[in-house]
Amino acid sequence: MVALLTTLRDRAMSEVRSKGLEVGRIGLTIPVQWTLEFEEVYRGLVAEVFKEVGEDGVYFFTETEALARYLFKHHAEEMDPEAKYGAVMFFDFGGHNMVCPCSSLALCCWTD
Repeated sequence: MVALLTTLRDRAMSEVRSKGLEVGRIGLTIPVQWTLEFEEVYRGLVAEVFKEVGEDGVYFFTETEALARYLFKHHAEEMDPEAKYGAVMFFDFGGHNMVCPCSSLALCCWTD
């Protein structure tokens, strides 16, 4: 796992540096069924490879939460063109294994 993360880090850092940027935090998507214990193991591995952020700079988002964030950032008007509603419900039916259906209620503000 460390070798895979190291390859990812090398490629990401090359891209980041070529744009004159720095990595301050890392957000990772995870399946909703992951336990907090597994998140801690994963956080430790990522922090070991991405030393510049450390464990405090590693954040996790469920796949549904990541999708909601993307849609609000790039497609908010399309989700509610008349801005009638202050919330959108996202459903996650477990993806490939259907083990853990869940939902997320995302509150939003349609204006800046």
